[in-house]
Amino acid sequence: MPNLFGRLSRVFIFAVEHRLSIFFLPRYPMLRIPKLVLLFCLLSLSADKAFSANPDNRKITEIVFCIDMSGSTSGVFESFKKAYWKMISSVQGQMSTQHVCVGLVGYSRESFKQDSNFVKVFVHPTENYEEVFLEFCKIKTYMPGGSQHLGALVDAAVNRVTWSKRKGAQRVIIVIGNGDVNIGPVKLKAAIRSAKRKGFVIQPVFLKSNIYKKEIKDWESFAAMSGESLYFVNMLDSTVIDNKKVDDLRVANSDFNQKIIYYGKTGRKTFDEINNSDLQTPADGLYERLKYKMFELKNENAHDWELVEYYNTSEFELINIARETLPVQYTTVVADSMIQILKLSTTSKKTDYSNFQTEIEKIKPPPIDFAPADDKSMRFDAALQLIFRNAVNR
Repeated sequence: MPNLFGRLSRVFIFAVEHRLSIFFLPRYPMLRIPKLVLLFCLLSLSADKAFSANPDNRKITEIVFCIDMSGSTSGVFESFKKAYWKMISSVQGQMSTQHVCVGLVGYSRESFKQDSNFVKVFVHPTENYEEVFLEFCKIKTYMPGGSQHLGALVDAAVNRVTWSKRKGAQRVIIVIGNGDVNIGPVKLKAAIRSAKRKGFVIQPVFLKSNIYKKEIKDWESFAAMSGESLYFVNMLDSTVIDNKKVDDLRVANSDFNQKIIYYGKTGRKTFDEINNSDLQTPADGLYERLKYKMFELKNENAHDWELVEYYNTSEFELINIARETLPVQYTTVVADSMIQILKLSTTSKKTDYSNFQTEIEKIKPPPIDFAPADDKSMRFDAALQLIFRNAVNR
């Protein structure tokens, strides 16, 4: 019954406010409805929301990457972009049972200002992985470095980042860089001790440099303070993919995008982010990028912006969809035809996904080599996957 009231209330509110773009019907003059009826509708809508509420008790894991953006680590930009979608797709199986949020912090760059100890928060923890990736891609790859204040960095990551307040949330700070760890107004040991008391995990990742033998002892002491193993990584190692495979992946990606029917402002924004991320993803990460996209469109959140997914929910109401927010090829489609398109898309989606999966498996790149090199260093993408998976599976 509350559900019926909720549906009626949405119709009344639509008529009164007259704010939604009607998909099929001409606009009508403002309807006059007694205030008592309007109040009844509003209360019914609230009852509907309360009735259908489903508290989300899934585990929350928040992982913030703190990346050294000084001149000595300029290679980290390309390495992180190549590794990013490999890392995200490696935990897709857990995304249906827990919230995996990612954030981004930069440090050791002069433009981040001395009064913030050369630390800048770019993205607070979010499940919008496109946003994190695109924000990272906007950052200039080489700028004058500022002083490296690792103690102040850990303190800022704990206190300036907006973390979940839910009890039991897992919070991990991954510090990627090299150089001296003992500079700055905040002692690293004290910052780590304070962070651990608040339940944070601090994971150091040392980027191999020309003088790494001198610097690595400092980072080994950093790891000892945090109680975590030190990852020792090469910045520029990557998988070589032949041009034919890259072209095939681009074609498969384009075909996949053409199947997406976004709607609303959120849909348009999401689709633009997807396209931009596609363009920014290096060839080395395309396969995992496409795997992630296939997963995301089947994700329970996709109905908020993708019309076929929305069509398959009990809340679907085509009358509330504004024509102008759809892909251009659908803006002049009449109601009955649109419903038929959505029905056919629903039927064909499983087959389409299966075919896409088959096609991209044919052009799958060689597996990542997780074995350490002779000097015990790891490939950047291998290390990032291991660290990310360990954080999610804690």
